[in-house]
Amino acid sequence: MVMAFSCNDLKRRSGIPVIVASVIPDMKNMHKLSDDAIRYGFIPELRFDLSNMDISSINKYVQNLEKKEVNAIFTFRSDSVSQINEMYSEASNYENILLDIEVKNYPDISFPLRGEKLILSSHYEKSFDTMKMYSKISKFECGAIKLACRCAMKDAVENMFQIERVRDERPVSFTPMGSDTSTRISSAISLSDFAYTYYEREIAPGQPYYKDMLDIMKILSKYVKN
Repeated sequence: MVMAFSCNDLKRRSGIPVIVASVIPDMKNMHKLSDDAIRYGFIPELRFDLSNMDISSINKYVQNLEKKEVNAIFTFRSDSVSQINEMYSEASNYENILLDIEVKNYPDISFPLRGEKLILSSHYEKSFDTMKMYSKISKFECGAIKLACRCAMKDAVENMFQIERVRDERPVSFTPMGSDTSTRISSAISLSDFAYTYYEREIAPGQPYYKDMLDIMKILSKYVKN
């Protein structure tokens, strides 16, 4: 039986962020993903919105993770309210799953949500919107906050300082979107409790490969004081 997985498990450990690896699920990578997650210690982000799997296959995929005691984040981006509710409602039945829901879709959710199992996220284009989005999300009953902004290194650094000054005890992830991988790594090192990478191939420009990020954090862990 998988122990209940909550957003508290996304908090930094000894100064090192939790590594999340985004993957487009299919039946071919089902067993390899679960085995690699156990071996390397990352949390898969299941991008079922980019997969063509039906509900039955999705359940089979998640059940395989559950059987192997692998926790994961379930993400389904869509403009269809009915589809969002169908997919997230199904995923909410699993204790090894956290739901990553876009804050703009939060008012449309028609099934009961558990705050400790909910990551509320926002993707936006302007760095000066960062504090507005953090303030908006922080008012909701969620267990973790994820912000993704398209910004250059200079603006990303400023945003990181701003978030650090006002953040509460909940885990937070700040992802500078764009092709500059180094900016993403900087956020992982300095601020984010949980940091996003890719498992098999880039899902968003600039995502670092999960093994590269794990190697960086392994080196960093030698010098970070608890």
